[in-house]
Amino acid sequence: MQRDMAQGEADVSDAKVVQRYIALMERSKEAVGLLAGLPQYAFTCASIDPFVAKAFEGLGELWRLQLKYREVLARVYNIKRWEIGEIASRLGQLYYISFLRRSDPEALRHAAQYYQVIVARNYFELPASMAEKDVSYVVRKLRFMARFALVCIHLDKVDELEDLMRDIRSLVDTLKSVSTAHLDDVTAYTRILHEGDRVVEALKRDAGIPFKLPPRYLPVGQSRSALHVASAVFATNQEALVKFSELPLAALRLGQTLEYEPVDGPRTGAIVNKTYMYRPTVSALIAQVSAAVSRLEPPNHALVLYINANADEHGIIFEDDADGLRGMDLLMALRRPLFLILEGRGMKKWLGQSGLKGGRGAGHGAPFVAMASDDQSLTKYLCNPVSAVLEGRDLPASLDDQLPALDTWTDAMVAKLKAAPLHAHTAAFLTSPFTARYLARYLLCHTAAPAVHPAIHPPLPHTVLSDPSLAACLEQIQAAE
Repeated sequence: MQRDMAQGEADVSDAKVVQRYIALMERSKEAVGLLAGLPQYAFTCASIDPFVAKAFEGLGELWRLQLKYREVLARVYNIKRWEIGEIASRLGQLYYISFLRRSDPEALRHAAQYYQVIVARNYFELPASMAEKDVSYVVRKLRFMARFALVCIHLDKVDELEDLMRDIRSLVDTLKSVSTAHLDDVTAYTRILHEGDRVVEALKRDAGIPFKLPPRYLPVGQSRSALHVASAVFATNQEALVKFSELPLAALRLGQTLEYEPVDGPRTGAIVNKTYMYRPTVSALIAQVSAAVSRLEPPNHALVLYINANADEHGIIFEDDADGLRGMDLLMALRRPLFLILEGRGMKKWLGQSGLKGGRGAGHGAPFVAMASDDQSLTKYLCNPVSAVLEGRDLPASLDDQLPALDTWTDAMVAKLKAAPLHAHTAAFLTSPFTARYLARYLLCHTAAPAVHPAIHPPLPHTVLSDPSLAACLEQIQAAE
């Protein structure tokens, strides 16, 4: 009788474990799905902090529960390996959301670690017979792999990305062979394959090219007079670009120029909060810029705004608005230091007619610098002049001469700029190592692409634009073998 009572208590206890597991699974699915569906500008609002914390708490409890009671869940509930993988995938997805909220590289690395565990332990590995019976398993694995691929792109893990593309190709072939009811999924993941292959090629081509700032530029102490780039918004409305999902590679590379290379020991220097927007609506872009400006609390905190789109007589063209983005839509950003980068057909004319260069914008005392190019050359030079100058050529096996020389030239050019009679707004942005490097690299683009001549406001003195070291630097890069 005592044995029967003990068995009954065990059955009740097992039932509670299963009940709690099911409840946490549903709750975590709902919480992560809700957060993933938010626009990125909502991630930076303090009001959602409790929701993110609650999602992490619930997923953490769920992960610990399945670890502690794996035998019970297997015996009573018949838990599947893919379900464990789904929990790990949600944790990775939540860390990626945290990365989008704060641009914290630690969160991105945590996301990668969970995804790597899923692959290493084959949590989503299924026999062909099961794939034929339930295509949802294949779609689930494809969805996970696409998320992992995005993290790999952020981390420049080209080998892992290439492996993922190979596996996605195999799964898409499986999906084609076992079902005609998932044509939308086949189309979507075929497009992802095409985008992923192009990104792999681009990452391989960029191998060895440094985009981030060397650690020696890390600020020592805090200066109230020096500008600090605290936020950056990258908006792209061009289709013919290398991208993956909604992440254009050119925007990502430009974002990486606002980071420091990893250093040993504790990280110093504040993180630039970055937001990437692909083909946003005008209202969404204005909301994101407004949110970014509102977060610039100290007076010396600055915003970098990058817009890659075409412009006409009405404004910067976005699909949802016949009038496009107008200069008056960005006037609120001039309340704080703003470094504006514009690329695309008609952008130089738009900048001249926007009202941002004078008149309504001139009454604001915050530093304002704007660059504009009618093609895609400016971004390439801002990211890395070596790649831009050698475009169309195979990069040499070693850039040991060119890269140090470029860094030395950049430092010398920034020093010359600081000594030149510049507008106060331009001089202010020379106090940030990120935007100082942009200004020096703008000069290289201006010299190397005379047919394009990207515009800049405030204008730079002729003595700077015609400095002999510009041509010498370009010649040294072109001499790479």
